[in-house]
Amino acid sequence: MAGNGGVIGPINTVQAAVSETITTVTASTPSAVTLAPTTSSIDFLVVGGGGAGGTNVAGNIGSAGAGAGGVRQFCSVAVTGGSALGAVVIGGGGAAQPYPGPAGGLGANGVDSSIVVGCTTYTSAGGGGGAGGRTPGHCGAAGGSGGGSSFPDNQPGGAGNTPPQTPSQGNAGGTSGNTPYGYAGGGGGICAAGSAGSARPGPGGGAGGAGKNIAPLFPGSPITGVGGGGGGGYYDPSTVDGLGANANPVGGGGDAGASPGRPGTQPGGAGTANTGGGGGGASSAGPSGPVAGTGGAGGSGVVIVKQPGIPKSAPGIWDMNTVYEFVKDN
Repeated sequence: MAGNGGVIGPINTVQAAVSETITTVTASTPSAVTLAPTTSSIDFLVVGGGGAGGTNVAGNIGSAGAGAGGVRQFCSVAVTGGSALGAVVIGGGGAAQPYPGPAGGLGANGVDSSIVVGCTTYTSAGGGGGAGGRTPGHCGAAGGSGGGSSFPDNQPGGAGNTPPQTPSQGNAGGTSGNTPYGYAGGGGGICAAGSAGSARPGPGGGAGGAGKNIAPLFPGSPITGVGGGGGGGYYDPSTVDGLGANANPVGGGGDAGASPGRPGTQPGGAGTANTGGGGGGASSAGPSGPVAGTGGAGGSGVVIVKQPGIPKSAPGIWDMNTVYEFVKDN
């Protein structure tokens, strides 16, 4: 009698299950991931560093939120099982200009992140810095997502998806509000452009563009949201209530400075590490409040790699055509 329960032909071997593997890389390394022998394709996410929010340097001008680092997702990329993936570069977040800054308050762009798979380098751009009080033109910088703009009225935000990628890696920053008091735009995010600053009397700076919830895509990773823009700041000499915008709750963008009930300058909040979140812009309020305030630094980027699992193959019997072929071949 055959050793497979009496069915004619070779034993139909049961394959053991292989669990899905998620690797979250938060620091640059020559080789971050060694693939399982059974892995033939991977999904991965590359997020650039977020830009820094703008710094207030002088005058009736609030500072803008920064753009998030570019977010690019790659699915079912063919690989060789048992091999090691190539170098990973994790882009740092942009640094805010000190007061008084040499670049007029414009926050620095974030740094690109990348991973080498096979012979191809996959890169996401750093986010654009937010405009400061004396940024030339008062426009946010271009980047993976663009930084918001500040005073004067209706200055366009920095361009997103720079350099161009398909699908897009980010969105533009928000425009400055139609007001003489510098209600600044929010930084762009992966899921939406930064909101425009409002006209006086508020609500104030523009909110940062929405980030992306990645928990369903990479379950078990400690990073659950990426690519949120920073909130835009404000300046209003007639109030002591803070009107700086909050960042979107998903994606790690920094809140703008806000000072409810307290005159004076408030610094922008930093983007969250390893989310590519943009930094928030600085704000100030009150007739006697100082106008110098520092923007928030951008959050560093991240790379996440998923090796798909293989389910246990159920034991089954051979179909009749296969049995017939085995009988013919004795």
